[in-house]
Amino acid sequence: MAIEIPTDHKWNREQIKAIEGLFADIAKTHPRGLVVFKFTDGTAPFRKGDIAGLEPPQAARMFRFRMGYPCKSNGEPIEFSGIPQSEQAPAASSNAVPIPDNWQDMHHLQQIRLAKEIQGSDDQLTVAMAKDIIAAELQRRGET
Repeated sequence: MAIEIPTDHKWNREQIKAIEGLFADIAKTHPRGLVVFKFTDGTAPFRKGDIAGLEPPQAARMFRFRMGYPCKSNGEPIEFSGIPQSEQAPAASSNAVPIPDNWQDMHHLQQIRLAKEIQGSDDQLTVAMAKDIIAAELQRRGET
């Protein structure tokens, strides 16, 4: 059964679990259990165009944040669920969560709430994870 991959920031728990399972399956084909991942957005320590082996949960999270996609070793995208890569990760969304300019000065609980809105999930986050999510989203949008 194919899962629907959201084209906005709204991932429900079922979709998150399904994509994590899909990335775990992709990792089974790698000798070290990693997902070969091509970055379409620079996020430290990676730059746009880099190809790296990531643990399945990290690769799934990066995919959800539209930072890249799973690929073959030559960088060719791996298509899944019958949806071409070009439709899996659109560059921008008109209903993007607004991020205030002073987000770094916000109370840590507000930062966590903002990060949860960005990722479209209610997963538990640390302050450091929230800051990483917000910074990565700003970078993806080209607002850094």
